[in-house]
Amino acid sequence: MATANTPQLTREAFDALSGELHTLIAEGRPRFAQMKQEARANGPLTENADYWAVTEDEDKAERRIAELQQLLHDAEVLDVDDTSAGVVRAGSLVTIDFGDGDQEAFLLATRYERPGTDAEICTPDSPMGQALVGAQAGETVTFTTPAGTSMTVTVIDVAG
Repeated sequence: MATANTPQLTREAFDALSGELHTLIAEGRPRFAQMKQEARANGPLTENADYWAVTEDEDKAERRIAELQQLLHDAEVLDVDDTSAGVVRAGSLVTIDFGDGDQEAFLLATRYERPGTDAEICTPDSPMGQALVGAQAGETVTFTTPAGTSMTVTVIDVAG
């Protein structure tokens, strides 16, 4: 069961992040080991900028590996082909109207969806995302922006 802190990912995002993790482990770690071995040949480590640059990059990659492992362990993979078709939920591509005819389409998803899409992202836990979850095309929702102003939008279309 998902909690407020459970990251929600579409299957595509989960698979993309799993692929990134696999690549970092299977290809990145051996590459860094090779690069460090080559850098060691450039002289004493205390004065070897190449070695320390590789070590810093390796540390960043290891932090990303740890982040991905935790994220994938904790994530709830969303079933976007369930009976709630047409209802806004995480993983939906939503088109809204801001009331002045200005329409915008975005993916209601976490930042982790970014690698799998060119669409703009609105997170489900943002004020607008919270207001939109559960809405259907034609419905109007109102929410308070982080700046404290009230905003009303109309759902034009829901896909996914």
